[in-house]
Amino acid sequence: MNKLLEEYLLLFPDLNSKDSFDYTRFKENIHPLITIAHNNGFGYL
Repeated sequence: MNKLLEEYLLLFPDLNSKDSFDYTRFKENIHPLITIAHNNGFGYL
């Protein structure tokens, strides 16, 4: 399976249900990535 797709599925395992989106889980996965990007010179767009 494609590496990017595997990482995407970790964030959104079930896209068929709107109720399955968990903001806390999303934030826990995205926040470290934002921190790494910020440390590498990228800011919020």
